[in-house]
Amino acid sequence: MPHLTVEITSNLEPLLAPDALLDRAHQALLKSGVFEGADVKSRLVRHDAFRIGHQGTREGFVHASLDLLAGRTEAVRRELSDAVVAALVGGLPRAIGFPVQVSCDVRDMNRDCYAKAIHNE
Repeated sequence: MPHLTVEITSNLEPLLAPDALLDRAHQALLKSGVFEGADVKSRLVRHDAFRIGHQGTREGFVHASLDLLAGRTEAVRRELSDAVVAALVGGLPRAIGFPVQVSCDVRDMNRDCYAKAIHNE
């Protein structure tokens, strides 16, 4: 735990290095001091089909979903969300040529229903 999923619109991909963007957000979680390093899992998903408001595909977005086991304080959840957004914004080029919405949502996972196994063969 945690699980971080970063979603980007495909129109951003030619303008940035997706792996580097993901690494920035991943590092922000590692540096938070909230988690054990081996527990942080991150991935990036690119969306080829998307629409944003009235602009359709002439805008972009970067959205992070951070799934945590329930029990973190509101303050910790806010700090993590802010850190991920700052990392993502910092990984975008200064001049993109269109608006990009950057957001992060922190979601609680039910501790009683979460299952995990480590297979090591």
